[in-house]
Amino acid sequence: MLYDKNLSVVSYVGDFQQEKINDKPYLDEVLNGKTVVNEMIDKEGEINIVKILMPVFSEGKITGILSMGLSLKSLIISLYKYFAISLLIALLTSLIILLIVNKKIIKPIDVLSEELSQIDLEGNLEYRVEIFENDDFADLKRVINEMLDKINGYVNNIKEHKEELLVSNEELAATVEQLTAAEEELRAQYEEIQSYNERLQELQQKYEIAIEGSNSAVWEIDLEKGTINLSESFLQMMGISLYGENELSKVFDTVLEEEDKQRLIDSYHRYIHGYSDGIYSQIKMKDSKGRTRWFLISARCIKDIKARKLYGILTEITRLKEQEEAITFLAYNDHLTGLPNRRMLEKTFKEVVKDGHGAVVLMDLDNFKNINDTKGHVFGDALLKSVSEFFSQMKEENINFFRFGGDEFIILIKNEMNTEKIEGKVKNIIDNLAEKIKDVLKVNITASSGIALYPIDGLSLDDLLMKADVALYGAKSSGKNKYIFFNNEMIDRLKERMEIEEILRDSINNDGFVLYYQPIIDAKSYEVVSFEALLRLRNHNISPAKFIPIAEDTNLIVPIGEWVIKESLMQLKGWKEKGYKLKPIAINVSPAQIKDKSFPKKVEGMLEEFNIEPFYIELEITENIMLENHDDVINTLRQLKDIGVKIVLDDFGTGYSSINYLTYLPVDKVKLDKSLSDRFLTHDALIVKNLISFVKSLNLKVVAEGIETKVQRDLLKEIGCDFIQGYVFSKPVPSEKIENKFLG
Repeated sequence: MLYDKNLSVVSYVGDFQQEKINDKPYLDEVLNGKTVVNEMIDKEGEINIVKILMPVFSEGKITGILSMGLSLKSLIISLYKYFAISLLIALLTSLIILLIVNKKIIKPIDVLSEELSQIDLEGNLEYRVEIFENDDFADLKRVINEMLDKINGYVNNIKEHKEELLVSNEELAATVEQLTAAEEELRAQYEEIQSYNERLQELQQKYEIAIEGSNSAVWEIDLEKGTINLSESFLQMMGISLYGENELSKVFDTVLEEEDKQRLIDSYHRYIHGYSDGIYSQIKMKDSKGRTRWFLISARCIKDIKARKLYGILTEITRLKEQEEAITFLAYNDHLTGLPNRRMLEKTFKEVVKDGHGAVVLMDLDNFKNINDTKGHVFGDALLKSVSEFFSQMKEENINFFRFGGDEFIILIKNEMNTEKIEGKVKNIIDNLAEKIKDVLKVNITASSGIALYPIDGLSLDDLLMKADVALYGAKSSGKNKYIFFNNEMIDRLKERMEIEEILRDSINNDGFVLYYQPIIDAKSYEVVSFEALLRLRNHNISPAKFIPIAEDTNLIVPIGEWVIKESLMQLKGWKEKGYKLKPIAINVSPAQIKDKSFPKKVEGMLEEFNIEPFYIELEITENIMLENHDDVINTLRQLKDIGVKIVLDDFGTGYSSINYLTYLPVDKVKLDKSLSDRFLTHDALIVKNLISFVKSLNLKVVAEGIETKVQRDLLKEIGCDFIQGYVFSKPVPSEKIENKFLG
């Protein structure tokens, strides 16, 4: 098909109709000078056509387009025919090859395999493989038959010589059996001799090792001649020159003292009169250097017709004796201080209590645990040793000192019934002790003592120690650095204390506590800003001032403190669910809780458990937490602040180094102790004002607690106090009244 430049068909030649050929998509591309080749199918989808479109040039210009279409139908039909014929030829060729292989190889191999399976070397040695005419495996079969001939010859030869071999074998076996029996007999005799020899050598070596290893020596006494023969090892050990037989009396006088000589003679007499089965005695000897050495002597007699002799061993036990003395010392003396211990106290007391009068004084170093924790255990041990050295240097006939345990010491005063003199002795000891420790260790130390008299307060050491302990507790409770004599009223106080302790333990396990809440008021607006949770016993009318110290002494304060935190959080959760506007709750925590390094994690876990924001909790601490482990305490407080909990310093101004602590303790509020308001507020308010100003200069809020009068309230408002707490607004009340009065 030929197109002119205007894309009109000029001429058309071929079997296809013009309308069946669509060149228009490619004409523009050919007009740009490109030749286009494309395969196409006619509209009936029967004939494949390769179409070529190319430009027609005249004088260098495109004047038209030539479109040619080539049919592929005849070519494809020819390819199909050739492929079918080739496939048929390949199949016929494969079939012919298989027939040839089966005839020439497979069948002969099967025949050969069947013939070989009939070979029986045990039952039929005459069998041979048959060779056929034109046999493809004829050569192989001949080789097999030759091998069968040789095997047959070998077998026949063996059969002919079998009887001769059997006879020779029987003779050889008999000879071997005789030789074996003879060899075994000789070996048994040799082994027996060797065993005896080895046993003798072993016994000799054991004897020598036992003697040398036990630092022992051998000796022999001829009772008829009165002579003694000592082994060389003993003479070397003692550094003395005695060789051969020596007179018994001369040797005894050389190495034995009179006391030990008599002890050895007595042991000999007990033996020869049948009171013992040998001579056994521990004696001392002096060596050439004058050192005392201990020996265990053991011996027995061997009686015969000619003579009577003693044979024995000398075993040095000097080190054993030293260890025995050391063990005895440790049994009756304290290993750290060297002072007599409780066992020695019991032994000594039994001797003095029978007919005498005196006192058992239990002395305890004040605040020793704090010193031990802050200055370290090495310093604590040095302090205990210094105290013990002071006691050891006191030379008074009727006073004995004992270490009872920890930082407790017992002073046993004997043969004294005058209580004033006993008191004077105790006071003198305590005063001099403080001076001694200050000179040696440059530390101030005081001691408290409880005194029980015998026989007035008892005759049993345990009873006296118990009463002295009760008196010591009274001295500690009343301010320390004191000594107190026991009296029966102390027993009543002790019983009360034990009863309260039992009530506390029961309350922990049986929901015996309840929380009361006291509001804390804004000093300017008189609005409630927070509450303090205060612990009470549910079923007992016992003041917190009485049971809290007991809880702290017995460490029950830890589980009680955790209960208070949980109960406060549960109360906040309850108010939250009721729709009340929440206000923070201040909770008192003890030094024992702050010392627990896991305490911040516990608080954080409880906050998450009850879904309460941390700023609704204020933890009140007291100054005495800083008596121990400053760094650990500050670290714990910082962890609590990182959680978001507020820290309040309670009872500020009651002692220690209050103002100094404020410069580095991470607290948010300071709660002035009630005693400050009672002593200064109405008489010299300037002192309280200056204190409040100082605290506020550190960017801390100030709470005044224990405020009971309107005069105090107004003065505190005037001098700039931030918050007020006390009976002037409300006493502590149950949660129900808090809801009705302050939240509803």
